[in-house]
Amino acid sequence: MTAETVVFTGDLIFSSKITSTGAAVNVPVRVARSVDDLSPGAALLLVDLEADGAIEAIERCRTMLPTPRIVAFGPHVRDDLFKAAREAGADEVLARSAFVTRLTALLEGGS
Repeated sequence: MTAETVVFTGDLIFSSKITSTGAAVNVPVRVARSVDDLSPGAALLLVDLEADGAIEAIERCRTMLPTPRIVAFGPHVRDDLFKAAREAGADEVLARSAFVTRLTALLEGGS
């Protein structure tokens, strides 16, 4: 059984892209649209930094056991969001374009 992957986003189109990429590589992806949708047990959390509550989601998941790997992504021009994500505990912060390029590898457990 594959460990759970969760994407935290409010963007329906982008969440569809992530879940369909997951399906293509046989990795189920659950979409969380609010901090209350997060629950312990995820191995990987993908956080859209433009989603409402993104930094809070990172902070909350940092306190969960087991702690998931947290990869945050957002527009490359938002250095403030990148810094906040790192300070909140994201393991990696990527520009959206780099995230899309690496999405399959991330879902498959690579880097």
